[in-house]
Amino acid sequence: MGKYDILESIADKVKALDNLVKLKILALLIEEGSKSITAISKELNINFSTAHKYLEQLEAASLVTSKQVSENRLKRLFYISDFDVQLSPSGIANLISSSSKIPSKANTFKIINESGEFVDFDEKIFSQKYLKRGMPRGLVANALASVLERTYDGITVIELRDMFKDELNKRMENILDVTKQITIAEGHKRTYKTVMQFFHPEALKEHANGDIFIMNLDSPKLLDFVHDVRGIAIHGVNGKTPETMENLFEQILFAVDFVAKSADRYQSLDSFNYFIAPLSKNISDAALRSEMNKFFEELNKTSSRSYICLDIGLPDVLKNLPTTFWTKDGTTYENYEESADNVTKIVKDLFETKDYKNLRLLIKLWRKTNLSDLPINTYVANMMPSWQKPNAGFVGSVRLNPKWKNHIGTNRAGEAQEIVINVPRLALQSASFKDFLYKIDTMIRKCCDYIENMAELNHGEFLRKKQTQLKSTQRVRWSYISIEDCPYMISFTGVKNALDVFNKSGEKNIHEVFLKHCDKALSKRIKIPIRVLLKENVSQELANRFYHLDSKNHKVNTDTTLKRKI
Repeated sequence: MGKYDILESIADKVKALDNLVKLKILALLIEEGSKSITAISKELNINFSTAHKYLEQLEAASLVTSKQVSENRLKRLFYISDFDVQLSPSGIANLISSSSKIPSKANTFKIINESGEFVDFDEKIFSQKYLKRGMPRGLVANALASVLERTYDGITVIELRDMFKDELNKRMENILDVTKQITIAEGHKRTYKTVMQFFHPEALKEHANGDIFIMNLDSPKLLDFVHDVRGIAIHGVNGKTPETMENLFEQILFAVDFVAKSADRYQSLDSFNYFIAPLSKNISDAALRSEMNKFFEELNKTSSRSYICLDIGLPDVLKNLPTTFWTKDGTTYENYEESADNVTKIVKDLFETKDYKNLRLLIKLWRKTNLSDLPINTYVANMMPSWQKPNAGFVGSVRLNPKWKNHIGTNRAGEAQEIVINVPRLALQSASFKDFLYKIDTMIRKCCDYIENMAELNHGEFLRKKQTQLKSTQRVRWSYISIEDCPYMISFTGVKNALDVFNKSGEKNIHEVFLKHCDKALSKRIKIPIRVLLKENVSQELANRFYHLDSKNHKVNTDTTLKRKI
C-alpha cells in the first residue's frame, strides 16, 4: 500500500461534508446523541427525504453509523462515529461550545419580565434559581445556549422558562433512551453479568455492596492458565516438533499468544527448567543464555503476566517420565537433572541482572537448598511436606491441585472464575463464633449456586466459539485448553482479622474449626461435574476496598481488624 493510499478515506469524508446541512447533522448528533431520521428532519427543519439522503452519504463515509432498534415499533437510529479528520467530533464540539457561549449582561435581545417591563436578558438572574437548587452549571449553560438560538426581542420570561424546561426534558428523554438502549444491548450479550441478572440478581447486589466480589462479570474468560511446556516440546503447536531451543521458544510464545485470547490475567510455564533441558544439553552456556534472554524479553512484551516455574531438585513425577512419547533408550527427565540445574542457574542470573517487568520466578523446592541467592520478587513453594501433591501447578497466587486426574501436572488448565468473600464483614455481623460459622456456611453454598450457573455459560462459550485446539505432530490436533479441568474458586480475604474478633472470646482452635467447617460446607453443595476449590485471596487492592466499605459502618481498629496484611 502506498503512503498516500490512506488519504482515500479522508477524501471520502471531506467529500461527504460538502454542505452546511450535513455539518449541522453531525453537530446535532455530537451534541444530543442518537437520533432518528424523523427527529433530525424536524429539529433542523429539513425534508425527511433530504435528511435520509444526507445520512446515507454520511454513513457511507463512516462519519455516522446506524442500527435498527425495537421499542413499540421498529425505527432506525443514527450515531456519530469516532472519525479522524480535521473536523473531528471533539473539534466540532469545541466549535459548538465556543460559538454558543451564554451572553453576559450586554445581550442583544430583551425580555418582558414578570412585572411587564421590557429589560435586557440577564443570564445570571435567569440561571440563579436552577443553580441554587443543585442543577449542574454545565447542564444549565449548555441547555440555555440551545434555547437562546430561538429567542427574539420581546419574549416573555415565562415563555423563555417554558422553552428552557422543554429543552431539559428533551435532553433527559435522550439520556433515558440511551440508557435504555444500553440495557437492551447488554441483555443480549452472553456475559456472567446477564446470567446473574436472570438467575441470581442478589449476587450482583452483594457484589456491589461488598459482601462478595466476582472477579469477572464480563464475557467468559479464564483468569489464568498453566502451560504444557513438555507437550509443546513433543506435539509442537504447528504440526512440527521443535528441534532447536530457538524453535521451542518460538512455539511457546505462539502458545502464550494463543491462550491470551481466552485467559485474562496470569500465565505459567511449569517445570520450565526440566522440560527445556533436553534441548539445552548440547549447546553452550553462552548460547543458552542468549536464547533465554531473547525469549524472556519477547515474553515480557506480551499482555499477560507470566510465571517461570523452576524445580530445584527432581520431582518424583519426573523420575520415570520419558522425554518423548516413544523412547527406545529409556531416557527420562531424571537423565537431565544436571542440565535442568544449569538452566536454573542461568535463569536466576538473568532475573537478577535484567528487568523483566511482566515476568516472575516461582521456585518449587523438592530438596533443601540455600534461598539467599534468589532474585528479588521470587515466589517459593515448598513441595517437601507430605500434604503437597507432587504434580501441583502454580500460577499467580493459585495452587491448582490435580487430584482429579492422573497427569504429570496441572497443565493446560487454569482458574475459570473466582468469587471472593468478605470474611471480616461476616465476623462483624455475627453475634458469636457459632453464628459466624453459620454465615460462612450460607455464603459458601450461595457462591456455589452462583458458580454453577456461570459454569454452564463458561462451558457453552468455549464449546461454541473459543478456539482451544492446536496442530500436533502425533495426531491431527490436540486440545490445548482443557476447559473441563479448569476449577472455580471461592476465596477468602481477611480470615486472620476476622478470627481475631473471636480470639478474645475464649474460643479454642478457631482456625482449625474454621477450615474444617469451610470444607464441610463445600462438600454439601449439589454435585455437578465442575471443580470448586477454596483458597485465600491475597489482593491488597480488594482487601482495601472491603475495608473502605466496612469502615463507614463499623468502628474498627485499623491496625488489627479488616486490614489485609500480605
